[in-house]
Amino acid sequence: MGSTVLVTNDSIYGFGSNSDSIFGQGVFATSKPVKLSQKPVDDAVVSFSFHSRKFYTLSLQNNQLSQNFDEDVLILDENESIIQIYSALGLDLVQTNQNLYFRGACDEAFCSVSEQGEIYSWYVEEWTKMLLPFSASDIKQVKLQQQGVLFLLHNHSVFAMGSNIYGRFCVEYNVHMTLHVPTHILNDVQHIALGQYTTFFSVQNELYQCGSPTLQTLENDWFDGSEAKFVKRFKQIEQIEAAAQAVFVIDQGKIFIKGVQDEESYVGDEDGYEDWEEPYIEGKIHGIYAGNGGTVMWGEGERIKE
Repeated sequence: MGSTVLVTNDSIYGFGSNSDSIFGQGVFATSKPVKLSQKPVDDAVVSFSFHSRKFYTLSLQNNQLSQNFDEDVLILDENESIIQIYSALGLDLVQTNQNLYFRGACDEAFCSVSEQGEIYSWYVEEWTKMLLPFSASDIKQVKLQQQGVLFLLHNHSVFAMGSNIYGRFCVEYNVHMTLHVPTHILNDVQHIALGQYTTFFSVQNELYQCGSPTLQTLENDWFDGSEAKFVKRFKQIEQIEAAAQAVFVIDQGKIFIKGVQDEESYVGDEDGYEDWEEPYIEGKIHGIYAGNGGTVMWGEGERIKE
């Protein structure tokens, strides 16, 4: 939320800002990457925000997950190792080779509301093992949003748990705020991307969307799994990334962009997004990370021309 942290095999770099005037810890603000610390090769360190709006660093030492202002928060089994750490605005998730652990809060202001008008909210203070209908080793990719998670498995199935606010993971209307029960399964999915109001996925290089890009265009225009809307066919999709009101697709090393990243300046066409753009970039794009206010791309000799 305002910063990017790069972890190499021997150092940690940061740029942007991980704080503002109301946050006192761990502040760094820079337009160029600066070295934050050295680290052993076998360490895994990630900085991110938690539901308390404190910024901290998680580090893996002696197979224990620690944070810089508290005691050890998660102790793993002897044969268990961390694969990745994820964080949304109010939810943290740790993926290991054997399990998935989560903790955090659901902000009632962004919760889904049932047909009976009930607001689903929950708060989990301690790290809790997630009950999965599949093995953790089957997970190929994880996408995390404030109130829910998408899992893409190696067999091209997608499990949706909880809610991504208004995009709702392509599920039925009554979305229960729980991370224990899968609400919908999609098959033959190659890539997934999770925006604030919209879920994107690709099947055989065709891009589909569920939900709407902004609150202004949302209204009652819901999509469930059987009504996912076709967006565009590509030659060879390598990655999909989504921000709040924009979607990015890497197709054979080229980047395609649709939508905007500022809801106040949003002007969309009838399908909810502006026309596709293909900015000229010198070189080949290997990957992209899109935040709600900025985008980071990496590749071979890339340089944005216009």
